[in-house]
Amino acid sequence: MELTCVIVDDESQSRDALAGAIEMFCPDVKILAEAEGVAEGIRSIRQHQPDIAFLDIEMADGTGFDIIESLHNNRCTYVLVTAYDNHALKAFDMEVSQYLLKPVDRRKLTRLVDNLLQLKSSMKQEEPARSKISVDTVEGTVFLALDDIEYAVVKDNWLQIRVLNNKDVYTNMSLSAFEETVNRLSFIRIHRSYVVNTENIDIVLKSGTKVRMKGGEIVPVSRANREKLLNFLNM
Repeated sequence: MELTCVIVDDESQSRDALAGAIEMFCPDVKILAEAEGVAEGIRSIRQHQPDIAFLDIEMADGTGFDIIESLHNNRCTYVLVTAYDNHALKAFDMEVSQYLLKPVDRRKLTRLVDNLLQLKSSMKQEEPARSKISVDTVEGTVFLALDDIEYAVVKDNWLQIRVLNNKDVYTNMSLSAFEETVNRLSFIRIHRSYVVNTENIDIVLKSGTKVRMKGGEIVPVSRANREKLLNFLNM
């Protein structure tokens, strides 16, 4: 099992030190992005939907607490990383239980990661199959039934999610984060830019390099993913 993370700190030296410690001592943690401040951190967390967000507290354009308040419905675990221990009370008030002091002690870091891995494993075992996902858009949070999603495709800097009845939802979530969010076997990547819900495939065209969805849209299948798709559909 793997955890994903985003590091938010306005000091490059601190970001590099934490990233180096994670890469050296926490092989089960993948760093998805690093951000230099509050605004960029909020964008990165929304886009990548990590399991963990390592947040510096005092930054030039705000604080780590500002990020938590802006993303209060986000599912990730926030870990405050600071050179000062006088923020513990506010962290407690905001129900942030994870706290690391700079310079980060590798034993405390690995212990924290191990605990989060165990938590994720137990939650996965207990978690019932979800029927909906929430997606952040420019208008607000949209709730989509998984059964209604036909596919997701990367368009410029946006992710377009096509829903039955030819409705489109646009979000700045990455395609990888979308895959992690839906977390259902019927959703598979058939192209570098596309993830489809195989339950909503109408026809696999004879060439095997395109599929037609129930809504009528033709979606490409890359050569590298053609065999995976056909095997999945038992063709």
